[in-house]
Amino acid sequence: MAFSDRFHRQHEQATATIGELRHLVRVQRPGADAVAIAVQLARLFSALRVHFAEEDACLVRALIETGDGAAAALAARHQEDSGSLAWDWEEYMQRWSSSAVIALNFAAFAAALERLLGALEERIRQEEATLYPVADALFSDLQGKAA
Repeated sequence: MAFSDRFHRQHEQATATIGELRHLVRVQRPGADAVAIAVQLARLFSALRVHFAEEDACLVRALIETGDGAAAALAARHQEDSGSLAWDWEEYMQRWSSSAVIALNFAAFAAALERLLGALEERIRQEEATLYPVADALFSDLQGKAA
């Protein structure tokens, strides 16, 4: 079990939720109730809050404190980028706070959501390709400890 397994599982769950959310947006009828979309969005946002907090507290902090300059720089860049993405999600959720608000201006909601989901998917790709392999290599003696 790799150090990053917990984070991989969180990514898998987020990716599945993103797929379901996109499906709901695709089949949404104009003027129809958007409760299912709001519920799925809240589910994703809740999972992201947990993921960002755990990643920051467990993974990023550990990489910064390793004494490995390259790992620390990678983690610091990641933390800065993730902070921006987390803030973007917070703002988005404040703006689109209910199914009624979503239904009132669905086109704007959907366009903004797609931009945010694209940024999230890119972040997941970057973490999987760069951050997690570094952590797994540096913390091979702690395999499974973040899980």
